[in-house]
Amino acid sequence: MGGKTGLVTLFLRNLPPNTSRKDLRAFVRIALREAGVRTLPLINACANVSIMRITDLAAGTIEYHGLLEVRPAHIAMLAIQLLNGRARHGTPIEVHRYRQRSP
Repeated sequence: MGGKTGLVTLFLRNLPPNTSRKDLRAFVRIALREAGVRTLPLINACANVSIMRITDLAAGTIEYHGLLEVRPAHIAMLAIQLLNGRARHGTPIEVHRYRQRSP
């Protein structure tokens, strides 16, 4: 995973509860388009999108996070810069490169 032309998975933390995979793709593509990314990189961005619902039973809270595959890697890094802290429905989203913490 990675490299200049490789696939990079992004982790998007703190999504609003009503966010769909389609909404998440659009969120990323709009930011990339605003930054001047066009054609093939824009089409390849957001190849695979997942939304996770995490429930903390002890605290009684629910969090929503997204995983999004972007290629090439330089477009993924640009997406991180553009999206980290950007609000979605008034909620600032934390974006960084995904790293699996356990097998």
